[in-house]
Amino acid sequence: MKSLINVAILLCLCNNAWAKNIWVPDQFSSIQDALNNALTGDVVWVRSGLYTESIIWPQVQGIQLKGKDGAKNCILDGGGTRRILTIEDKTEITRVSGFTFRNGLETTGGAISIERGAPTIATNIFTGNQATTDYGGAIRCHQCSSRIEKNRFIGNFAAKFGGAISNINASSIISQNAFIENKSNEDGGAVDVWGDGSKATVIERNEFIRNEAVFNGGAVGIWGASPTLINNLMAENEAMDGVGIAMFFSNASIMNSTISSPDSSASAIACMGYNQATEFNPKITNSIIWPNQMRFWNFCNPKFSHSLYQGGYGSGNLDIDPLFRGKGDYHLRITSAALDAATDEGAPATDLKGQARPKGKGVDMGAYEASQAAFFQVSITPDTESGMGPLDVTIKCTSPYSIKKYSIDYGDGSSVEESGSGQFQHRYHIGSHRLVITAERADKVKSTQYRYIHSFGLAANYPFRGNTNDATKNQQDGVAVGASLTTDRRRMPNQAYFFNPQERDYIEVDTVDKLLSNITDQVTLTAWVNPVEISIDSGIVTKGSVWYMSYGLILTQAGALRFISSNNSETSHAGGDSSFIVPTGKWSHIAATYDGATLRFYVNGELDPQQTHLIKRFSTTDLPLYIGKLHANPPNYFNGSIDEVRVYNYALSAKQIRAIYQGSKATSVN
Repeated sequence: MKSLINVAILLCLCNNAWAKNIWVPDQFSSIQDALNNALTGDVVWVRSGLYTESIIWPQVQGIQLKGKDGAKNCILDGGGTRRILTIEDKTEITRVSGFTFRNGLETTGGAISIERGAPTIATNIFTGNQATTDYGGAIRCHQCSSRIEKNRFIGNFAAKFGGAISNINASSIISQNAFIENKSNEDGGAVDVWGDGSKATVIERNEFIRNEAVFNGGAVGIWGASPTLINNLMAENEAMDGVGIAMFFSNASIMNSTISSPDSSASAIACMGYNQATEFNPKITNSIIWPNQMRFWNFCNPKFSHSLYQGGYGSGNLDIDPLFRGKGDYHLRITSAALDAATDEGAPATDLKGQARPKGKGVDMGAYEASQAAFFQVSITPDTESGMGPLDVTIKCTSPYSIKKYSIDYGDGSSVEESGSGQFQHRYHIGSHRLVITAERADKVKSTQYRYIHSFGLAANYPFRGNTNDATKNQQDGVAVGASLTTDRRRMPNQAYFFNPQERDYIEVDTVDKLLSNITDQVTLTAWVNPVEISIDSGIVTKGSVWYMSYGLILTQAGALRFISSNNSETSHAGGDSSFIVPTGKWSHIAATYDGATLRFYVNGELDPQQTHLIKRFSTTDLPLYIGKLHANPPNYFNGSIDEVRVYNYALSAKQIRAIYQGSKATSVN
């Protein structure tokens, strides 16, 4: 027996010794060729760049596919015409990580289709993928046991079920993902779990924000399955029934989750059974469902324990405002009745963010375990609501404690870590930023405080001087997808971009954690445009999609300018049209400003007499900024040339618009 064990170990070591790294494009020009030449244990590394393949995973088990420089730099683009990756019968050793999957399109599984097996899909970004007739806008997982973790799903769409993920008779682990602004035209705005084979599915430590299902389950839809949901936040989602979760014929278990929607009339959880002989009893424990009602019918009778919800009844349940910290912050205040009110029996060891939950004493209800009361003070000058200059931060400990170390994340990409109390100065970029200050005592107890900064300026500037780079210091460079350099209005070569709608040309700017995603109530959009032909409404510069449009300037079929901003719905656009018409065949300078109350248009420096009055905050989205494209279904592309695109995070005056036009005007090119 001993000799057999030694032989097995030797064989294992020999196999590992043959494992190798394979590089794209160094050794193979395509990812498909690299995978086809890989063996078990090999890692295919893909360098930064844009790749437009439709990849079929080879039969070999245990290959890993990794983006060398992370998801923001390694992009797999389906071009709105094809699925990006198909995987069948692969073990958990098979792994895909470090990519952006975007613009994938198929009838089901727009970006990735997984058939059986258990591959790991981790640390990727999925955006703009579509399942055109069925389910799984980004990922379709059928009869598989995949681990889908630490990904960001932003703005994906399914015609039926699972705007981001469809889990069909599959026992997947869906963990530590962010689901933002995904949509399904039926059930499961972000995730849909279907079939009795999905009873072992675990959905844990995820954030579901502003997803939408036209019918049921704004965040999660469950049909004939009984998954376990732990430590999930479901906030600001929309659906006809169950803005958080809709369950049909399900005995699901929901533990330590927070479900909330600003529309208190919407049901947070919807549940339907079958008949008296087969009553369904999902379990809801240690959770907060507020301020929404719930809807149960047809012999579905959930069992609540140690939870806070409207009409809460029974031992350990509460019917009282949980006292969230503030808008968009679902941590609990120190006076919340939900603190220490949950049971530690069966409670997870950590909360949504990995903070330990106590054992043997009170556990908090909801997705977040409250941190210790603040033991330090923070003072900030100037006023963080309108500060323009350097930011002075002073940290002082509160007696009798002392601070061992503290760290500050400024929200503009910079951070600092120091020991003890201190005072220091920091210059921050323009825009709206959340300041996160975390201090640690000598006994390793941590506490966190939050502050906000807002300042004004030029958020992004694309002069197109031979490239798509942002000329500001805000690091929001674009990527040309088909668009080609051309002559500008001064007849200078390679100083503007031409967009061919037949080739689906556009420029895309990643805005995740960027200033362009923090423009909420004022904006100015300017550009030079030279349309060749105007046959449809087409995008000039737009932030998001027609479903989740923060702000956008398009050219209508009639040749007018239109400003649009949607509120999580394709049919709830706010904005207006100009009375000025943009001519074809020559360059025009166009601009739109919105100051929080009035929308104004300008063409060649002249103010349009047509003005629109509206009071609106822009819907926030991490979807990209597009130049030359209106991201719809199907997308609408600009036909002609665009130059000098600028985005300001405040409304410029008429004098400032004229100054920009006068400073850059030149003879029009016919």
